[in-house]
Amino acid sequence: MKDIAKYSRWFVAACLLASAPMFTACDDDDEIVVEVPPFNLDATAVSVVWNESEAVVNFSASENWSATTDASWVQLTPEKGEFGKHRLFMTFEHNDYLSPRQATVTVKCGEGVQNILVTQGGCADAASVLSVSASVETGTTDFSAGSLSLSSYTKEIEGNMGMTYDEFIQGIGNDGDIDFYIINDGEWNLASSAGTRCSAWLNADMENVGWKDGTYPDNAIYVETWAEDGEVAIGRGVDIPDNAEFDVEFAYANADKSRYIIFKVNILCPTYEPVVDVVCDGNKAVVNMEIVDAAYAPTLIKFDALADALQAGISLDVEGFVSAVTSDRDTAPVVMYMIDQATGNWDMDSNYTANGIGYWLDDKYLPTGWTGSYPSNTFSIETSEDGIYIGRSNDVPSGPYTLKFVYALRTNVTKYVEIEANIDCF
Repeated sequence: MKDIAKYSRWFVAACLLASAPMFTACDDDDEIVVEVPPFNLDATAVSVVWNESEAVVNFSASENWSATTDASWVQLTPEKGEFGKHRLFMTFEHNDYLSPRQATVTVKCGEGVQNILVTQGGCADAASVLSVSASVETGTTDFSAGSLSLSSYTKEIEGNMGMTYDEFIQGIGNDGDIDFYIINDGEWNLASSAGTRCSAWLNADMENVGWKDGTYPDNAIYVETWAEDGEVAIGRGVDIPDNAEFDVEFAYANADKSRYIIFKVNILCPTYEPVVDVVCDGNKAVVNMEIVDAAYAPTLIKFDALADALQAGISLDVEGFVSAVTSDRDTAPVVMYMIDQATGNWDMDSNYTANGIGYWLDDKYLPTGWTGSYPSNTFSIETSEDGIYIGRSNDVPSGPYTLKFVYALRTNVTKYVEIEANIDCF
């Protein structure tokens, strides 16, 4: 506790009845008058270090009094009282920010009002300095990003950097003077290796390595500060493992690193989960689906979603249908035919060209052999015990596509299920 003697007498000769009141009288019949000295606060400022917890003030009051503070980190006990001698306890929360802070304690006694300015020093222990903890989820595709809104951390930024939020935003811009660091095992590495001045390309160990080829593990995550938007973009490279998580630590600091704000961010790179929406109407199923922009990464249409159409078209439940399509494809009781969209006719002559009961398709979405590139190969359709996998070939442009095909009983093709797959490739 700081030198209590310095501020242990706030009310010196203030509102005192017990110490030397003055009496005046004109003669023996005059009424006795007690003159009370004016209210006066002797101490006007208190200074404490960042982790000091308490100060005590002794005073006397001539009438009811109250004490208030304008800061949540200062608590007063008691907050009011009556005539007499009192001890006012001031309790302080530790200051976990690098910058000093101030509070005003206001004491009222009758008509008198006095203030005392409390100044608490900035945090002097690096391990105790308050940092920002946050989580970001990237998109599901290569180079997609999530973001942090810096304005959400205005209090932490201003408390540690010792400047306004607007000054901070100006400082982290491409023409600013605030530096950006990637922190690994306590070591600060100055970084400016991605798309903005305050940015970094990181490998799988979250080390600042700069741009390699964008693929995992040499390039796993990028962090870019977009001052004009007040955001930090955090995105993924190429070939990131499914549902990969990373923990990155970075900081913004002034030139001598006496003022800084540290961000500790957990990053999730979720697995792509494409939209598959199925509507059954009688023996027809219309499927609206997405296929990711990656060759041979198919989207699954689950048989459970086709259950109504299977029952209506070929009188099989899902279990029976799976059994039928996973037996020897040359003798299976259920066959697949592509529909020629120009004529509406079924192609009943082509042999299967993909795995199981399935086809590789040309640019007219009719069966063809394997070539591995667009436009001679566009999509593949393969039947498995899980469902129907539809994938794209190399270099298939983004855009909408429609495939039409049927599953029919080998011995009675009037029993069939028609499937229309409306595909969004992006």
